[in-house]
Amino acid sequence: MSGDFLPGIFGALSSTTKEFSADAVGKQLDEFKKRLDDESDENKVVRLWIEPDSAYGHQWSTVNIMYRLARPVGEQKLEFGYAGTIEVYYTGSAELAGLSALIPELGVKTSGKVDGATVKLIDFAQDPPASAVNFGFTATAGATVGLAEKLNVNYCLRLQPFGGDGPEQIEFLEDGKDPVDLTKTAEVGGERFPRRLYTVDESLYAKPAWQTFLDAGYPQEDKTKLEIVRYLVSDDVLKDYQLQAVYGLRAENVDFNQNAAFGAALVTAAVLRWQKGKTSYDKAKPTIIVNFDDFGSTWTGSTNTDNDALTDVLAGDFAPGEIGFKLKVDDGDRDAKVNFGRRSEFFKQLDAVADPPNPDTDRVRFLPAAATLDNVKTAVSDIANNQTAVLFIPLGSTFPAVFNNAMAKSSLPPILQGERAADIASNFG
Repeated sequence: MSGDFLPGIFGALSSTTKEFSADAVGKQLDEFKKRLDDESDENKVVRLWIEPDSAYGHQWSTVNIMYRLARPVGEQKLEFGYAGTIEVYYTGSAELAGLSALIPELGVKTSGKVDGATVKLIDFAQDPPASAVNFGFTATAGATVGLAEKLNVNYCLRLQPFGGDGPEQIEFLEDGKDPVDLTKTAEVGGERFPRRLYTVDESLYAKPAWQTFLDAGYPQEDKTKLEIVRYLVSDDVLKDYQLQAVYGLRAENVDFNQNAAFGAALVTAAVLRWQKGKTSYDKAKPTIIVNFDDFGSTWTGSTNTDNDALTDVLAGDFAPGEIGFKLKVDDGDRDAKVNFGRRSEFFKQLDAVADPPNPDTDRVRFLPAAATLDNVKTAVSDIANNQTAVLFIPLGSTFPAVFNNAMAKSSLPPILQGERAADIASNFG
C-alpha cells in the first residue's frame, strides 16, 4: 500500500482541528473510502478482532464498526458502503454467542450478507490469516499484543468504548514501526481521545430489525422476550403508561447495591414517590419497570410464601439475601438496627403493599420471570388508569439492540451501567 495514506488522513485531521468544519471531516472519510473502494486485493477483505472474554459492551462497539463499514452511505456520509468481505475473528463459544445476538442478519449462522458486504465469523486459530490485507479494526482488544501481526493487516486501528481501558492506537505490520498512540496525537484530541463517543448504527438502538430477529433461528425464549419489549415500547402502550428500563441491579454490582431485591425496591420506591408524595401527582401514569438483569438465585427465597422478594422489601422486611445484615440486626448491632429501622419506615410510608400483601390491590405488582407476552398484556391491563400503580417485570437479558431500544424509549430516566450504555445514551440523548 502506498505510504501516503496516513499523512493524507492526518493532514485532513489537522485541518479539522483548525477549521472545525464538516468539510474537513468529510475529507478524512473520503480518503479512507477511496482506499476501501480501489478494488486492490489488499482491500477486498477487512478484518475485525473480538477479544477473548470480552463483555457485550466491547463486542458491541466492534460490531458497530462492522455496520458502519457495511451500511450504504447516508446523508451525513458516516457510512462507507463497503462491498467486500468483513472477517470477524473471535475465540470461543461465548464470543460467538455474543456476536450471534448482535448481528441478526446472520442469526445463528457464521456467514452471510449485511447490506452489500459479506460478513464471516471466524474462530481464530494460532496462526495469522495467510494473506495480508490493509485494514483491521477492534474496539475490544485490551490485553492482546501485536494485533496487526495476529490479523495480518498493514494497519490496525485499536479503539475502546467510552472511558474503556486499553490501547487507543494504530498498529503497523511493518517491522520496527512503532504504533501511533492516539492519546498523544493532537489532531484527534490527544489525552481527550478516550472520552470521545461513537456514532451508533440505528439498528443497534433506534430501529432494531424486529422481524429479522424473529425470522432467524434464535431460541423461542429469546424471541418471546423480544416480543414483550416490542409491545412495551409501542405507541399504544407509551401513550397511557410510563416506561422505565433498568439495568445494573445484580447482587454482585457492589457499586450500586449488594442485594438485587433491595436495589429493585429503591428504583421502585423512586417511581412510587414520583407518582404520589404527600399528594398524588396529577400528571402521573401507571408505570412499567422492566429490568434486564439476570438475577438468578439472588432473587429467590422470599420470606413470605405468598409474596415475592421485591414486595418483601417494600413491606419493610429484609430481602431474602440479606442474611448477614439480618443477623446483625437480630444481634442488636446499633448501626444495623438504626439503618434497618430508617429504611423500613421509608418503605412502609409508600403504602406499596398491604399487610398481608394483596396482589389485586397493592400499588406494586410483580410479574415473575419467564412470563409470556399474554401474561404481560394481562398485567399491563390490570394497572390501566391507576396513576399510582407500578408493574415490575424482571425480564432478564435480551438482544442488545432490543435492550438499547427499551433504554431509548424509556419515558422515565433509565438506569444505565457500563461504557456501552454511555455510548448509547449519547446517541439517543
